[in-house]
Amino acid sequence: MSISGYQPGAIRERLQAIKERGRQRRDEAISKLKDAGKKHEEVSAEIERVAGQLEKEADDALQEFAEFSNGGPA
Repeated sequence: MSISGYQPGAIRERLQAIKERGRQRRDEAISKLKDAGKKHEEVSAEIERVAGQLEKEADDALQEFAEFSNGGPA
């Protein structure tokens, strides 16, 4: 034991532990961001799919309407 009360290398070990915890937290945050990005892509793809389906249904409804009228909206 030294005069300061710390064992030799204790401060260095403590700093290394702090750095390692920081790395772990950073890695966890990056992983969460990657997961969020994947979910965003999945949601965007689903929105595009639903929008395309709605557009097709609207076009089909307009076509059906045009068959029973004088052409419907142009």
